[in-house]
Amino acid sequence: MISIVFSEPVSAATINAQTVVLSEPAGAVTGLVDLTAGDKTVTFTPLVPLKDQTRYTVRVSGVKDRLDKPMSAA
Repeated sequence: MISIVFSEPVSAATINAQTVVLSEPAGAVTGLVDLTAGDKTVTFTPLVPLKDQTRYTVRVSGVKDRLDKPMSAA
């Protein structure tokens, strides 16, 4: 499981498999995305075990806060 913690609550409508993506060199990893902890923590749970010795990348885009403001780049 991978957790992403935001500094403020985010809009649940903007948290999904298109806005939170885990990928490896062969492509995207299928998984479940969930919003918890007062809408401040997103968890990505892969549906298959992750491979050893493989570089993974997490991409978060299109997420907005409860006031509909886009997340700024960190």
